[in-house]
Amino acid sequence: MRKHNAKGRSKNPEGAYTLFPHKFIESEAFRSLSGAALKVFLELCSKFKGANNGNLSLSLTSATKALGMGKATLSRSLKELQEKGFIVRVQPGNWHGHQVALYALTTQKLRELPATNDWQAFQSPEVVPKPRNAYGATKAKHYQEPLPSPTCNRAA
Repeated sequence: MRKHNAKGRSKNPEGAYTLFPHKFIESEAFRSLSGAALKVFLELCSKFKGANNGNLSLSLTSATKALGMGKATLSRSLKELQEKGFIVRVQPGNWHGHQVALYALTTQKLRELPATNDWQAFQSPEVVPKPRNAYGATKAKHYQEPLPSPTCNRAA
């Protein structure tokens, strides 16, 4: 039987956890996330406590130490999450004012507004095939000379 605290809420011995519906995990947007972006998304989800959506902060310095990635990778991951509709930046950060950027998860309600689930509208861009040479192999970037002709030049 679960124990309850003074406010009558149950206390989970494992601590807080995050559940994701199968529809979310099987979506094109979720499956197209890079590994770094997924780590950043899970870090932001771990900061969500039920009523603080829109006040989720992730400073570059603390996140790089916690997630083991560089600042450039972290910035690219945040941009990717915004482009694919998983998060929204509510307030931009300010280096001189010592203000950290604040984010909101689109999977959760924001104050009185319902969850927007912007990730559902994501569509992956068309993949452009790589250029191929006459033999069907992809052209290497460092090799710019034309390949020899398959015919043999014989003196008659």
